[in-house]
Amino acid sequence: MKHYPVGVFCDFDGTISKSDLIASIAYEFAGQAGRDLVRRIQRRELSVREGVEAIFRAIPSARLPEITSYTEQLTVVREGFDQLVSGCIQRGWLFAVVSGGLDIFVHPVVQAYRSEIEVFCNHLDASGEYLSIEWDVTCDDLCDGGCGLCKPTVLRRFKPDNDVQVVIGDGVTDLKAAKEADYVFARDSLLRVCREQGIACTPFESLAEVIPTLEQEVSL
Repeated sequence: MKHYPVGVFCDFDGTISKSDLIASIAYEFAGQAGRDLVRRIQRRELSVREGVEAIFRAIPSARLPEITSYTEQLTVVREGFDQLVSGCIQRGWLFAVVSGGLDIFVHPVVQAYRSEIEVFCNHLDASGEYLSIEWDVTCDDLCDGGCGLCKPTVLRRFKPDNDVQVVIGDGVTDLKAAKEADYVFARDSLLRVCREQGIACTPFESLAEVIPTLEQEVSL
């Protein structure tokens, strides 16, 4: 595997995309049951994997075209995304999208960079009567399980080939990865939980803030 001095591992829902698309799909297509499941995931009463599987089991596969169209209309890319990705590529850094989200809305956004970045996300399977998830990265032996896509497992895969690992995220699903990282950029729920647990992190709004901050504060 190629050596990258810096590995940047970036969440998608709520981070690259301004909207949390899984939650939005749950609200729009799974009704009150979807709302209840999202709340239970956020309160950590259900693992991400359990909750997301339950959400999509409640949605008929025949609605997939509606979901695809809905997410296309809803996706708004956060400011600075192109600057961040192109900046990582120019510096010889790894940029990886590490998302518990779905290929139907992750791939269109990152398509222009697919040959130069890594993308980890889940596949939405419409082969049965109801939708199901094919999980891209399952938990390794060092994880306590329950991840929808195991972000710390991805970081550990690249650890031997990175000098510094950076996590960018917004939600509780990014917390395990934040604990593994050397440097964390956080907003929203992840920022709150990192502060509660004493995990060092830098708040952000635009993704254009990431590289200048790293070059100023981190020994590269």
